[in-house]
Amino acid sequence: MNDKLKQLESKYKIIPKPVRATLWFTVCNFLLKGISFFSGPLFTRLLSEKEFGTVSLFYTYEQILLIFATWEIQIGSYQKGLFKYKQDIRRYTRDTVLLINIMTIVVFAMLFILYKYVEKYLGMNLLCLFFLFLYLIFRPSYDCWQQRMRMDYEYKLPVILIIVYSLLFVVIPILALMVFSPTANVKFISGLLVGVIFSFSFYFVSVFRGGRGLNRGKFQEYSKYNINFQGPFVMHSLSFLILAQADRVMIGMFTGEVDVAHYSVAYSIANTVIILQSSINQSLLPWLYHNLEGENYEYISSITKYILLGLGTMILMFLLVIPEGMKILFPQSYIVSMWCIPPMSAGVFFIFLYSLFVNFESYYEKTKYISYVSVTCAFVNILLNYFGIKMFGYIACAYTTLISYMLFAIGHYYFMNKIKKQLEIKSNVFDMRSIIIISFLFLVGSFLITMLYKYFLIRYSILAVAFAIAFIKRKIILGLLYPREQKNL
Repeated sequence: MNDKLKQLESKYKIIPKPVRATLWFTVCNFLLKGISFFSGPLFTRLLSEKEFGTVSLFYTYEQILLIFATWEIQIGSYQKGLFKYKQDIRRYTRDTVLLINIMTIVVFAMLFILYKYVEKYLGMNLLCLFFLFLYLIFRPSYDCWQQRMRMDYEYKLPVILIIVYSLLFVVIPILALMVFSPTANVKFISGLLVGVIFSFSFYFVSVFRGGRGLNRGKFQEYSKYNINFQGPFVMHSLSFLILAQADRVMIGMFTGEVDVAHYSVAYSIANTVIILQSSINQSLLPWLYHNLEGENYEYISSITKYILLGLGTMILMFLLVIPEGMKILFPQSYIVSMWCIPPMSAGVFFIFLYSLFVNFESYYEKTKYISYVSVTCAFVNILLNYFGIKMFGYIACAYTTLISYMLFAIGHYYFMNKIKKQLEIKSNVFDMRSIIIISFLFLVGSFLITMLYKYFLIRYSILAVAFAIAFIKRKIILGLLYPREQKNL
């Protein structure tokens, strides 16, 4: 037994650090989704359908205000800035957090001045708005720390803290709902309070230990870089938010909060694979930047197609068990929303695909093209939602979102090729022939699985065969963890 453990340990140690980081962040995010997945049914029982729909809208408004108040600099330009200003990371981090704070104060000063209108349209009381302000002041420092850890492929402490934070984010609101009252306000405020307390220590370290004194010249330099780089991403983030969140707003307008609650449950389940692709993309990004820096284009092409194939396969296997998962975890009234999950999950595949192209655009700081695609696709999504909801009900939103993400991928592929021509890059950065074939097969597989939702035995037979093939071919699959050469890592 000890010999086998030593063999496993030795095999684990020779896995490249970037791959280990990706694996652990992926496993971590699965655990997080497991926490969220099993807590979701608790909240659907603690809150009425109307209150659950209201808190879902609150989180949508939170995402909108996050974009305006921070420009998402902490997860955008800051990550590229870690490579650009790696000789002065502490000062760059401090100045970035302070810039975000200034932007947040300006935005919320306007919101508090216009509070009567804010309450009317958002439905948030003053206490909700105040805690949201505190959350957006402190949280970016924690996000910056996470980005620094990912850049160095450090995963042990970040993974532990992510899990602790996620547990608190679930446990504290549940206790608050039971002790105080089962309302959307209590759920929302208690979650924000967890974020404020958890992020405060990271804020203290970033701001008060980020270097002696404020160098005005450096602050202006770093702020100018962050604003110029991230500016075009604001429209992209808003457009992406429309694709991800505006469905619920439009459903609330046309069919009511109950349908919002049903759609939100489907989205929370599909969010399992969104978290999976996000963790893979975030862990892959430093590796991609390193290899773009070394002009290892063919190497990038040879690895990314297998990652895309693996993601598509995992999504299909996930879709096979959706009906039973819905019946076990949620009340009967929510079961109908399971038909939204396949197209939502399929959309995640194309989110990851277009993210590959966006990461290429971002590395070469050609971010202006990103907003062109985003605005166009957001407009198409709203238009399709308007007619889709009226004609087919809220389930149509899941399919219009899938179409929009496919358009995202096509648009960003076009602009990636345009940038390649401008930079005279003749090598294939991504293997598009393989990507097109994988994408087509994935869509066909998603459609067929949806048709099999009423056939339990067929679905689980497919799942058993898939696991058997994975076990038989395990050496080949594990071999993908050991690329023939690791360049510039």
